[in-house]
Amino acid sequence: KLTELSSIKTAEAVKSFENAFRLVNISFVNEFAAVCNNLGIDIHEVIKGASTKPFGFLAFHPSAGAGGHCIPKDSTYLTFSAKKTGGTLPIVEQSIQTNLQIPLKICDLIESKLNELEINNKSVIVSGISYKENTEDCRESPGLKIASILKERGINVKVHDSIVEIFPDQFEKIDNLDSVSNVNCICIVQFHAGIIPTIENIVKNGNVDLIVDCKGLLKIKSNSKTKIVTIH
Repeated sequence: KLTELSSIKTAEAVKSFENAFRLVNISFVNEFAAVCNNLGIDIHEVIKGASTKPFGFLAFHPSAGAGGHCIPKDSTYLTFSAKKTGGTLPIVEQSIQTNLQIPLKICDLIESKLNELEINNKSVIVSGISYKENTEDCRESPGLKIASILKERGINVKVHDSIVEIFPDQFEKIDNLDSVSNVNCICIVQFHAGIIPTIENIVKNGNVDLIVDCKGLLKIKSNSKTKIVTIH
């Protein structure tokens, strides 16, 4: 259904408002998920419970952060426009900063857990480098940000994605996770279709030391060979 607005300027404001609204809520749910984790509360159960309210609540889920062109970029444009006219959008500005920090916190977690396992020559596969599930668009991808940060820290990083066809030149590509070996950690950023059974087999076979679940979607438990960590 088409909605007619009074001007192109208003239509652009609508789009920017929509994307900033999503960024604020994505940033908030990621912050709240960390608090829930510290309190021993399952954030997904909280979201499920809140979703039963028939009005006033819209479910957002924890992740490695918002990517793509629209949400992070439009929000920045909006804050710029606000300042240009003498206004401010501090909530949006803070949400932008929160979103930028999430990949960094994930990298800190990966390093910390590998250090706990006393692994020196660290190797990590980042799986899911598009900005969301089941798409090949890599613009502002949290997965690529995570891979870049880890590489800057001297970690041997490879990337995997079953949907993306064109990979960045700076990373070695893994075509199939089923045959991985000599890898310490797999960080799952996007859960493309079919990835969960593959990870279940990897855990069952004990092929890696650490699995990092960026969305809390894995329902399998750690075993003596493979530790599973959820970032939230």
